[in-house]
Amino acid sequence: MKKVVEVITDTLKNKSLYVFLAVTLLFFGIYIIQNFTVDTYGYSVEIAPAIHLVNLGRLISGAFFVVLSGITLEARYMISFILAILATVFSMYKLKEILKRDKKNEKMTILISILTIINFSILELYMFVEKGIMMLSVLFVIMAVGNIEKALSGNKKAIILILIEMFAANCCYQGTVGLFVAIGSIYIVKNSKKISEFIKNNIIVGLLYAIPAFLNLLIVKFIFHSNRLENPLSLGEKISKIMENLANIMKETFGILPDYVFVCFAIIVILLFIIKIIQSKEKISKKVLNFFFLIYVIAAVVVAAVAPQIVSAQVYIVPRTIYCLGALVAIILMLMYQRVKTEKIVDISIILCGIIFLAILYANF
Repeated sequence: MKKVVEVITDTLKNKSLYVFLAVTLLFFGIYIIQNFTVDTYGYSVEIAPAIHLVNLGRLISGAFFVVLSGITLEARYMISFILAILATVFSMYKLKEILKRDKKNEKMTILISILTIINFSILELYMFVEKGIMMLSVLFVIMAVGNIEKALSGNKKAIILILIEMFAANCCYQGTVGLFVAIGSIYIVKNSKKISEFIKNNIIVGLLYAIPAFLNLLIVKFIFHSNRLENPLSLGEKISKIMENLANIMKETFGILPDYVFVCFAIIVILLFIIKIIQSKEKISKKVLNFFFLIYVIAAVVVAAVAPQIVSAQVYIVPRTIYCLGALVAIILMLMYQRVKTEKIVDISIILCGIIFLAILYANF
């Protein structure tokens, strides 16, 4: 108990926590003014939203509405709003603490944490009355990410914790769980010294992602018989629709950002990483390996974003279902700081670019 109190005290003393709170309120404080999506009006019926969400496998979301069924929709909204703000703040704080294990630059870890959690896809998560539970899903994923390295080393407790946290994340909202694989690819790279380790670590992270997701899928299919799994498209049709959607998303980001802004910032970070690889005094083999890892991580983020579409009956790509794709720039930065050394001027340039990107994002929210 004493240790728990110390952790809470240390957390509350950490200045970065209040930076994250200020940024979160700047972006989402306006949502204290109640607003609802069209389908939210059906949630005014006390038990209806719980049945609907449970049928989608979102058991924690359903439980949220059951527990609060005796109060007004407006009161539920306010509770959910507060929970969303707290979950967003602590997701960034927890991620920063994880990144600090490898990168001691406080400003950079704060920036990367913000860019990861507050990306163009998060806006849609805040549009729903169950926003608090959706953001709780992100927090569960980040908690699971914190245990990846221990899991890769064979720690059974870490493996069990990840499975529990990822199942809880799926039961909150399935659209965010791809972030586990996206960030997990960074730790696969870090902990793979040989090809055999690289293959093994991919399998471990893949299973830690897939087992809770598959369990959630079984609940949807065999217990609640969701019609979202009926009349599936063929695999070829799904891949075709996914590729078509991805090209538009990278360009237009669903109209959230001006055209090409997201892809331009991604290209800037990629080019900077490539320049640092070329400039490094590493052996050619190490440089080639870094190029491979860059391609691998980008592919992992994209695959993690669209994987749920493959197992679903239909392809339904909206911002909230590809949450981890919005974190692409941040995840490339994680890899860059893991693989190459950077000068102070590079760090300052990245921080300035990150602030500009966040300013553009804020202006378009």
